[in-house]
Amino acid sequence: MFESKQDRLLLDEALEQVEAIYGNGLSEVIRKCMRRAYKQRPTVDQLCRIPYVQKCFKLCQSQLYTDMDSDANCKGTHKIMLVCD
Repeated sequence: MFESKQDRLLLDEALEQVEAIYGNGLSEVIRKCMRRAYKQRPTVDQLCRIPYVQKCFKLCQSQLYTDMDSDANCKGTHKIMLVCD
């Protein structure tokens, strides 16, 4: 993935494959995380609020889905637990 981050064309090709298999949501999350300038990358709180990530939380019945859904103003106060039963 490091080479992909350095070569925009290689990254685009890899994300096209991800999108073909897993859909646009996952490829967009990866694209946001692979930004070269670290200050432009999303924080954990911002990642948790992405609709695709919220759908994943809901699917695995994560507490993060409940916390994020019920409290729109929580900012980084939730625990990051991605364990699915």
